[in-house]
Amino acid sequence: MFLGDVTSSDSAEQQLPNSIPSLADTRNIFDEYPPLPDNQMGLLPSVTRQMAQVTVRGAQNAKVTVVEIGSYGCSVCRRLHRRGLLDELQAQYPDDVRVAFVSWPTTQWNDKVATEAAFCALEQGHDAFMAYHDAVFSLSDEEYYAYSDIAPFLELAQTLDLNTEDFSGCLFSGKYRNIVFSLIEAGTELGLRGTPTFFVNGVAVSYQDLEAAVQAALQ
Repeated sequence: MFLGDVTSSDSAEQQLPNSIPSLADTRNIFDEYPPLPDNQMGLLPSVTRQMAQVTVRGAQNAKVTVVEIGSYGCSVCRRLHRRGLLDELQAQYPDDVRVAFVSWPTTQWNDKVATEAAFCALEQGHDAFMAYHDAVFSLSDEEYYAYSDIAPFLELAQTLDLNTEDFSGCLFSGKYRNIVFSLIEAGTELGLRGTPTFFVNGVAVSYQDLEAAVQAALQ
């Protein structure tokens, strides 16, 4: 999916705070998870590494780390998620491959809020993040783009039995807004042309070449 500008509605933007909290106001959620090894991260920017370390799943001593840089509004990302591309890789190499997701929010309003919402879910644990992440990607394109205000993001958390009071307070606070903008800048710094882009031990590959790249890295 090649990314384009999508203008968000004024009514949607008004439902979230306009100010970006300082880093001092944001819980340093990254410190709660061990960093991934440098030899599996290549030249990925700091904020990309940090999101990968909190979303990674798989064997702690895996030889290969696959980082997907995707967008919640990306149709191709959604199709690959439904197909279970990364699940298949982990099933094939359960002890040797771990996978992580890093959001590259587009200018589409939904992507920014979905990324903030995912971090708010993460405050309730890694399993809560994965449940919210999977639920967003399980939406159809039409359902996702119909999320034109904040209410559906809150309702989604409720259907997953998250603590909706904590989740709502987190999302309305805008506490992860600065991280969202840092992720946007990181994607630009990497020169990404679209999503999904995969990194296998820090080397960029297309999803068509992903399995071959993993096999090469294992050798």
